[in-house]
Amino acid sequence: MLYLEDAEHADIRADGSCTKVRHFARGTICLVDLADGAAIRLNSRLRSLAFVLPKALFSETAELSPEIGRRRLICRRGEPDSVLRNLGTALLAFFAGTGTAPAPLRPVAVAICAHLLHRYGEPIEESVGKVQGALMREEPGTTPLPIATQIGRAKSHLAIHALSLEDVAHACGFDDLGHFERVFVGETGVTPSVWRRRGLH
Repeated sequence: MLYLEDAEHADIRADGSCTKVRHFARGTICLVDLADGAAIRLNSRLRSLAFVLPKALFSETAELSPEIGRRRLICRRGEPDSVLRNLGTALLAFFAGTGTAPAPLRPVAVAICAHLLHRYGEPIEESVGKVQGALMREEPGTTPLPIATQIGRAKSHLAIHALSLEDVAHACGFDDLGHFERVFVGETGVTPSVWRRRGLH
């Protein structure tokens, strides 16, 4: 889901209880697995675009782009994403009749899948088995990722030069760029920008 304006809502768990109300800024996304259903309790108006993409389409997209490889998506909430924000703006103009017609929607959906796999995907180890396109659960109150996992993801994301250092920091679970840089230097001995420039991936 792409938030078109600021919103506040809580997730409703399977047992009917609710998480804390969270603020989602305009231009951020919520990436979740709908396999077990998803429900929210609104505390504000909700103006958003929702994209429902089947897991089979992610597998097909991965086959079209061998460099992606087998990946699983990481559940993200409140993540800023300029690519989806710009795509949403273009689609809204089309639906309102004020823009030029986009390409047929299936190629647009494949492009969205490719973007999500590149930005929010992590490689699936062959030893894990045949998990295809599964989203990792991000339950409220879960333990933060180990530093080694965060830094490993950061190294992969730094290879994608279209992502800013701030994007990489947020995608890997850091609160801000300064915190990310301090931890990265502590683990690798160089700053993220030096790592990216040297192509140390």
